[in-house]
Amino acid sequence: MDKPRAADRIGTTVGNFKILDYKWDYEKKETFYFIKCELCHNEKWTQWSVVKKAVGCGCQDERKIAIAIKKIGTISNNSKILDYNWDENNKIMTYFVKCIY
Repeated sequence: MDKPRAADRIGTTVGNFKILDYKWDYEKKETFYFIKCELCHNEKWTQWSVVKKAVGCGCQDERKIAIAIKKIGTISNNSKILDYNWDENNKIMTYFVKCIY
């Protein structure tokens, strides 16, 4: 099977990205794609190596943090959620809890 050309990828969806356009960067000798995140509708130019590996543009990290903020003070599994920590490098959310019994 032949490798798809950049023009053939327009209109397709990879992960949560819809590919809208492409351009060739003569300086970097690389194809860049104009993509739209299907989660938040953010649009930007990026390399194919990013498109094929990423799930989204990063907006899902912001959503996780927003959810964590709302959970502070609530009770879950016999524990009160006191705080949270977002590990940006590993994309892991950790909650700090106190047993209520």
